[in-house]
Amino acid sequence: MQRLGSLCASRAWSAGLARPALSVLSLRCAASRASSAASTHINDAVNKEVAEYWSKVLGSVDKPTATVLLKNIDVHQVLGLRDPAAELEAAASSDEEGAEGAAAATPPAGRRGAFTSRRGRPPLYTYFRSVKKQFPKAVALVRVGEFYEAVGTDAVLLVQHAGLNPMGAGNPPRAGCPRQNLRRTVEDLVNAGLSVAVCEETPEPYSYGTMRTKQKQRFVAQVVTPANPHLLHGLVDEDVDEHFDEAPPLLAVVPQVGGYTLLEVSAELGTVTVTEGLTEDAVYARLHDGGLSPPLFLHIPASSAAADRRLSEGTFEREWEQRVASLFRSQVGIVERYSDPDWLEGLLTRVRLMMNLPASEPFTIIRSSTRDRPRPLYYSTALNLGLHRARGQPCLLDYMLPSNTSPQLPARRWLRRLLLLPPPPATAVAIRCVCATLAELAEPLPEFALIPAASIVLKLRNREANDTFFRELGRLCSGVQDLLTRGGPHLPVLADSLLDVACREMGVALTQEQLRAGCAAALEAIHSVIDHDAVLGTGGTDGLDWLPQLKECEEDVRYGLRRFCEVNEKPFRGKVRDSVLPEEYEAVELAGERVQGELEAAFLPLLAAHRAAGEAAKLRPSIAFDSANNALWVKIPKNSAAFEKSTELGLIHPHDRNGKLETAVYATHGLQSALDDYRKACWDAGAAVRAQLRALAERLQRVQTELVCAATIGVAATGLTEHTREALRRKWCLPVQGFAAGAPPPPPGPEDEPDKFEIVDMWPYWLDGWDHRTVHNSLSLEGMALLTGPNMAGKSTILRSTCAVTLLGACGLYAPAAAATIPYCDAFMLRNFSSDSPLEGRSAFAVEMTEMRYVLEDVSPRSLVLVDELGKGTEVRAGASLAGALVEELDAARCRGIFATHLHALLDLELRLTGTEFYQMETETVELEAAEEQGYWLGGDRDQLAASYGGGGDTGALPRALSVARRPTWRIKPGVCTESLALDVARRCRLPPSVVARAAQLYEQLPPLVPRVATAAAAAAPLAPWDVPMGTAAEAGAAAAAPAAAGGQPEAGAVPARRAARGRRSNSSSSSNGAPVDGRWTIEAAAAAVQQVAQDALASLPQGADVGAEHALQPQYVVRGQAPGPATVGASCVYVLRRADGHFYAGSTDALHDRIRAHRQRTGRGGPDMVLAYLSLGRSQDAAALAKAVETAAIRELQQRGFPLVSAADARRRHVAATSSSKGSGAAAAAAEGSG
Repeated sequence: MQRLGSLCASRAWSAGLARPALSVLSLRCAASRASSAASTHINDAVNKEVAEYWSKVLGSVDKPTATVLLKNIDVHQVLGLRDPAAELEAAASSDEEGAEGAAAATPPAGRRGAFTSRRGRPPLYTYFRSVKKQFPKAVALVRVGEFYEAVGTDAVLLVQHAGLNPMGAGNPPRAGCPRQNLRRTVEDLVNAGLSVAVCEETPEPYSYGTMRTKQKQRFVAQVVTPANPHLLHGLVDEDVDEHFDEAPPLLAVVPQVGGYTLLEVSAELGTVTVTEGLTEDAVYARLHDGGLSPPLFLHIPASSAAADRRLSEGTFEREWEQRVASLFRSQVGIVERYSDPDWLEGLLTRVRLMMNLPASEPFTIIRSSTRDRPRPLYYSTALNLGLHRARGQPCLLDYMLPSNTSPQLPARRWLRRLLLLPPPPATAVAIRCVCATLAELAEPLPEFALIPAASIVLKLRNREANDTFFRELGRLCSGVQDLLTRGGPHLPVLADSLLDVACREMGVALTQEQLRAGCAAALEAIHSVIDHDAVLGTGGTDGLDWLPQLKECEEDVRYGLRRFCEVNEKPFRGKVRDSVLPEEYEAVELAGERVQGELEAAFLPLLAAHRAAGEAAKLRPSIAFDSANNALWVKIPKNSAAFEKSTELGLIHPHDRNGKLETAVYATHGLQSALDDYRKACWDAGAAVRAQLRALAERLQRVQTELVCAATIGVAATGLTEHTREALRRKWCLPVQGFAAGAPPPPPGPEDEPDKFEIVDMWPYWLDGWDHRTVHNSLSLEGMALLTGPNMAGKSTILRSTCAVTLLGACGLYAPAAAATIPYCDAFMLRNFSSDSPLEGRSAFAVEMTEMRYVLEDVSPRSLVLVDELGKGTEVRAGASLAGALVEELDAARCRGIFATHLHALLDLELRLTGTEFYQMETETVELEAAEEQGYWLGGDRDQLAASYGGGGDTGALPRALSVARRPTWRIKPGVCTESLALDVARRCRLPPSVVARAAQLYEQLPPLVPRVATAAAAAAPLAPWDVPMGTAAEAGAAAAAPAAAGGQPEAGAVPARRAARGRRSNSSSSSNGAPVDGRWTIEAAAAAVQQVAQDALASLPQGADVGAEHALQPQYVVRGQAPGPATVGASCVYVLRRADGHFYAGSTDALHDRIRAHRQRTGRGGPDMVLAYLSLGRSQDAAALAKAVETAAIRELQQRGFPLVSAADARRRHVAATSSSKGSGAAAAAAEGSG
């Protein structure tokens, strides 16, 4: 060491830097002393897990007053305080050769020795450290007099989340809150996802006026966590009761081969609910609900376990686990993984440690399965019904209950939970019976005190119930007893049904006799202790009857006396009956009388001397209440007559509560003794009242089950009563349930008749049913329904309304309809167009596909599946193909539901459907003039629109898409709709006229869509005259008979004629670009076939048919550079065209010029080079019907002759549009059948 010192001194002398060398020596000496001290220094370092936890928590600190404290925080220390001794040692060893560097590393003087000397430690350092070592992941709040203090990391979080200011200079970090703000501070910390260890001072026997020399004893009163968020300690002394609803449970997800298992731990109720067989979407729905406490536990089994493959979607990195952890970290704060072989016991072990519970603390295991009840409501379903708040989504609960119902009302929360977790059939039947009985009930209902069941369990178990709680509990028991004992035609039925609902929810079996006996026992116990006649909050000290001689004192004196009485007697007065504690109350009265006598003896002579001297008011003596010392003393101005009189009376200066002399006030030895006796009597009385309340809570634990059942009945009865009243006001119906109480019915077999599912005159739940503007719809579902319709025509509303009526009926509640019959549903799946999910790294289309995978995994014949706008996130052909495949899967699953779509290409696919019906949203045409009169036209100036379109501003030159308005009627009916009304919606949304006009021009360039429905089930559906025509089941069966007769098997649901034509084309020769080159397939041959069909149709027409087809037998050809003649304006024409690629297309139109222009503008398909032949059938309405019939028959004829057609959908059309002559219309249809 000397050699090293001399070497350093030599080097410093040669460089002229002797002082830094001395600094090095001083630093090393300090390091040596720190090293020797470190040998006795207690290691306060925490493990890596705890350090990472606090690092994550402090990472969200952003409040300026809190971030300033972070520089003094070290998360590796138990209190989060930096250890200057360790820093000093590190600085000495980091740069042994660099004097300047070593000097710079010296910590500030204010931070030296904080852990090795008492001077730098915060107050109660040893106790804080012991608490943090016991609860390393909790914020420690320690009672210090009238404050609760925190140090280190905990102080930073107190400043960040509770809005408090730092104490002192911030080194070490300290913060605190007043005693009266403790509950709010703890609530702020728990809401931030933190746990709090509340430490109290040990109650001492009464002492006053003694010098305290020993340190107070403290203990951990309660550990409050997000899973156990209610601070119960000290509640027995509160004047106002707090209702504690059931705390959000701790959740754990266990992936298994048969599905996901969800564990919900309620530490307050001591229960664990195990739900098995859930799908990934059901887990997501539960997590998105937000009703859970951090952390979220994920059970990660060993890599060799079979359940491991449930963790991911085919990746070895356990993609699902990572996605859940990242997606829900913002909601639950922290995600913890555990891998115990016994996933249930491993979770309970962690919960016991977290809650500071004994290792043997029992938990009741409640097992549930999705086979016994409907699945929890899917997140997308809850979102669409407004049960999860979302922009623009009307909340179903808002319309089930009166508008003045508080969102925090326990009854509203009960109904929300009922909808999110649809009940088993037996519970649903009982709820319906309650609603039906309430609707017929004319006699008065008892009023129930609304007390959450968790509040009863927590307060009785912890013996922290005050008198206000017992009074509310007595009101609840009285109401339930009234319900159970009153007769009449309805109340006994109502009582039976409510008891059934409560018992099934609790999982217990209680009879009316047991519940009545339990309520009677509770009422007897409460009435024997609690004073029901006292006025709450007064403490029995409104008057000053025991101080009658002092009524003439000044107002401030009277106020002081009142405060003295309230402070001392309020903790016990009026809480229990006087007869329960006669000795304690008598002692208080005697002590009060003595205080009165001693105060009179000390004060009245002084007051008399003042009055006799006639002095000014400022020299008048007074009585002062010292709230800090809880004492009544006399104030005497100097140089007054009362001051001279005090010497004669022998008044003295009293001692305060700590034994110090108070020189500003006066008292007598007798008054001092009387005040002390009075305080002790009040302290004893308060302790006795507290003991009586805790004994009563322990006594009521014997009937805790009955009390919880009564509370459940009260909440359910209130919620269902309010719902019934609002439903009757809104004229909702009570749906008929197509199932009975008991186990869920088994799924129907393939040959079984499906249960009835019918809704009559339903309307959106957010509208008033009696309003004449509200549209009512009826619906009957035996399987899936494919719903098409324009934009804003009500497809999504139909889906949402159907789901709401079905869900409400399945729960036994009223629904917005005139009548409904609802079968048992094991799942309610309502999904619409999704947005993307950046947290999961998924596009909107990927989210759609994932959600549909969930649907396919869960779907059964008992499921309700409602899908809206699937496939909008990708290109049309791929979207239509996927939608078609999904419709086929749902049809094969034999579930019920509606598949709403805008993908009209879906109608042109050969779908294998057996039980799917086709529905459309109805529209009607309104001329613009009428639309303007009716207020429907919102597109702005028509002249401006005409000018933007072209034609010199002439509104008459507007195309039909802009000259008329198509208006949805919001009614559903059988059929298919291929119009979108996009331009009408754009006009109504006030899109600029130039944009709308240009869109109309571009729209005319597109060829019309010709839908083709390729299912026998759809062909057999009855259609209205205005529907798009479709083939019948008889036609499909006849077409399928030919290949079957030849030895082949027809494909289920496919169209054999189309397949046969496709087979012949595949055997013919073709050019190198795929175009057919068979010489038989010419435009002339096709025109001759159409001409022959038209001749046969005309010959079959009866006499009197108004057709006027003077040119019908002569086809006209239109080639490139030509246009049809003026004679075709307004005429109904049938045409056939041959594209440049060799494919043919046949159709009919009343506007041949516009149709040819549209065909030619289809680029990429040889449109400009097409050749077209047409036949004009006249301008009458019967001619239009004949044109449709000829088109259908011509397509069939071309198919039979092997022409390669682009589309043959209209070949299956049987009915045609209605005309002015029903005879002509029938003749046209007959002609089409005959010519085909």
